[in-house]
Amino acid sequence: MTSEFKKQADELKPREKMMRAASLRDVDSEDLLAVLLKTGSQGCDVMELSRRLVSLFGSIRTFVKVGADWRGLKEAIRRHNAEHPSRRIAGVGDVKLLELAAAIELARRGFDQGCEDDDPLPSHIRTSADAARIFRSALTGRGEQENFFVLPVDSRLAPACDPVCITRGTLSSTPVHPREVFREAIRWGAHAIVVAHNHPSGDTTPSREDIALTERLLEASKLVSIPLLDHLVLGSSQTGRGYLSLRESKLVDF
Repeated sequence: MTSEFKKQADELKPREKMMRAASLRDVDSEDLLAVLLKTGSQGCDVMELSRRLVSLFGSIRTFVKVGADWRGLKEAIRRHNAEHPSRRIAGVGDVKLLELAAAIELARRGFDQGCEDDDPLPSHIRTSADAARIFRSALTGRGEQENFFVLPVDSRLAPACDPVCITRGTLSSTPVHPREVFREAIRWGAHAIVVAHNHPSGDTTPSREDIALTERLLEASKLVSIPLLDHLVLGSSQTGRGYLSLRESKLVDF
């Protein structure tokens, strides 16, 4: 795609993008959500409103998981607006919340009925492979950039939510601060956490920065009494090196 063509595509309204796309899989999640929202509010157009809603939950996957509970979504928006007055999510009243919840619930029912024979994601993190499968599901469609995820788990090592994307970086790196990681852990009442990031190159060899970050996270985990169970480096699922566990590699003293 040429830069000029991409610029023209970015300037299209969400409905126009849907009409011109060969498949809805080519349309960004924020654009699809904007179509459902229809309108924004003063000082916050519908695309910005869509981005703020997705940002509130860290990923579109978690938003969909929570969105069918319209009352829970309403309460989450209320808390967000109280904590972030400069980035308020406005113009989403009960009617719009009900419409979103209805669309999400219909999609979920159709998916459940159509995928009953599919192998479900692990319900508990018993091995690094379990964690890798869960993180891989959250990485779908994002592999061209480096992304850093945190997965809060309860005392039974069951995920408290879907993996939360903390940061998205460039082709080779993404800046991460322990404060952002453990903010999500505390928010979800985590007993412990697992973190992961992907290498767009497909090579799972951890960098010196990866190792140093893991050591900082381990130190921070002791201060807040929320253990860091593992740090995974996700590579290419098409090769024999789909992921690397820093705990199992012994490169870092867990």
